Amino acid sequence: MSETPSRSFIHTYGFSLVLRFVAVIITGLLAIVVFQHFQARQKLANQHTIEIPKRQVPEFSLTERSSTEVTRESLKNKVWVANFIFTTCPTVCPIMTRRMKALQDEVLKQDVELQLVSFSIDPETDTPQELQKYANLHGADPKRWWFLTGHPDTIFNIARYGFALGFVENPEEDRNNIGRYAHSSKFALVDKEGFVRGYYDSQAKAFIQDILRDAQGLRTLY
Repeated sequence: MSETPSRSFIHTYGFSLVLRFVAVIITGLLAIVVFQHFQARQKLANQHTIEIPKRQVPEFSLTERSSTEVTRESLKNKVWVANFIFTTCPTVCPIMTRRMKALQDEVLKQDVELQLVSFSIDPETDTPQELQKYANLHGADPKRWWFLTGHPDTIFNIARYGFALGFVENPEEDRNNIGRYAHSSKFALVDKEGFVRGYYDSQAKAFIQDILRDAQGLRTLY
């Protein structure tokens, strides 16, 4: 009598191989669940984004990775690009930082007058020292690309009421997989008077070209 298919498979390929196959399937399913949960949290963060035409970044005082104080006045008469990240973020922040690095490289290559600013939404962790390590890791030019940290309320007010970009704190049990915060992955372009003039999807193909084009337009307005 012939063996049953299941026994034949096990005898042919080995029980350990079957276990590995099952483990791969389970891991894949868990990854899908985690990704779907992350997308849900990301959607929630986007729901906290306010759509209000032309808003001005509020006055602020924050600390740059060099321990230098940076205020809104420090950025006056500069066209600048901003995003919101945190250094321990395992999801969108690495992508956003790589895109900001690509933008920086093009800005330096073309010698464009454009300041880059990354605000940390986790100032409790992201001290100037931690931001310095993060900046060095990603090749950030100390003059062209600033990393800012400070009081949590200040960061929240800038993000929420200045840029109208939301972020929410993730449940404790989810943080190992998707990080402490879910937040917008948009970049914002700000004019010389501190008014937000545009938002950009960091994963769009024309991301860099669109920002450089619009930044050039803003420079000619003043």
